[in-house]
Amino acid sequence: MQIFMIVTSQKGVIDMRAGFIGAGKVGFSLGKYLKENGVEITGYFSKSPESAKSAADFTNTKLYKSIEDILSDSDTLFITVPDVAGHFRSVWFARC
Repeated sequence: MQIFMIVTSQKGVIDMRAGFIGAGKVGFSLGKYLKENGVEITGYFSKSPESAKSAADFTNTKLYKSIEDILSDSDTLFITVPDVAGHFRSVWFARC
């Protein structure tokens, strides 16, 4: 798994809206960390609406029911889905 981090010199200097596709442990934790460090988190989309709702509740953000909506509301997307052959394709390309 690869995680790309945003590095800043001061807490709260990032001016972007970040969303998550995938709402497992990585998405939960990274979303919470980024939010606590000044990044605006728009919310979560997942092929499992229950996990997206849990992550959105955990981070006090929005549950998205479509990729189009989270794309519209976010400047940056974190893809936090398992690195399993075909998994990313089933989440992303089925919606586009």
